[in-house]
Amino acid sequence: MEGLLIGLLATALFTVIGLLGTALFQLRGRIDATNDRVTDLGADMNQRLGEVVTEMATLTARFGAHREQHEPSV
Repeated sequence: MEGLLIGLLATALFTVIGLLGTALFQLRGRIDATNDRVTDLGADMNQRLGEVVTEMATLTARFGAHREQHEPSV
């Protein structure tokens, strides 16, 4: 009788360990997918930031040229 109970407990323990392992494996997959999305978003943000900086430089140059044209000479 004791052997049967020990066997059932061992089976239950291995089942729980297996379920936890499966859950952790799935969680790791979700974390990896999230990391990939974050990496993609970071690359997209860097690209857009570069575009904004380029546009700001262009506007600054245009503003400087405009100001030089309209300032009275001293």
